Amino acid sequence: MTQVRSNRRVDIDRTDNKPICEQPIASTGTIVHVEGFGLVKAFRLVATNGDTEHGITNDLTMDELVRVTYAERSWAIEEYHRGLKQYTEV
Repeated sequence: MTQVRSNRRVDIDRTDNKPICEQPIASTGTIVHVEGFGLVKAFRLVATNGDTEHGITNDLTMDELVRVTYAERSWAIEEYHRGLKQYTEV
């Protein structure tokens, strides 16, 4: 699972590559084609302040629950590294 910029070009129906922000991507996931890579599952993540982020994964079977689980683990790792740097001056 990785984040992509809103201008990353994807193709939902194999007709035209358009920026992911212009595509109808569901928060539960939509399978799209990324030029030069292949099929991926894309997620649209909307924050409480209205900001939108997009994530993609090559695991086409991933569902929303698994995505949330990975996001929580990723955040825990970020907090660990931030604390490590802050308290050990690494």
